[in-house]
Amino acid sequence: MAATGRSGPMPGIIPPAKVVHDFDGRPGSAVNSLVSGDCIVSDGHLNRTVLSTGSRMHSYFVLEEAVILLYWEIGRNVWLKKAVIDRGVNIPEGLVVDEDPEFETKWFRD
Repeated sequence: MAATGRSGPMPGIIPPAKVVHDFDGRPGSAVNSLVSGDCIVSDGHLNRTVLSTGSRMHSYFVLEEAVILLYWEIGRNVWLKKAVIDRGVNIPEGLVVDEDPEFETKWFRD
């Protein structure tokens, strides 16, 4: 995905990552995590997580020990722990992973 500048597209240049620490009383944080460019962390928490380029997160998410590949979107109120998410995946609102092993073995692979 190329960014645009005053004189047109600039291949390989993307906006920097942004962590909003306090917006309207709702903090965002990234602890011991790597956040690539074109990602915004706001109103959610990352812990020991890697976010690849172009990730979009909605409010009240928690990601712990996760690796998130290119261009994905996460809905509100999502909790992912010890997960690897492939590129282009949309995580639905309210999904919780690493809470109910029986449920997760029906839907996810090791």
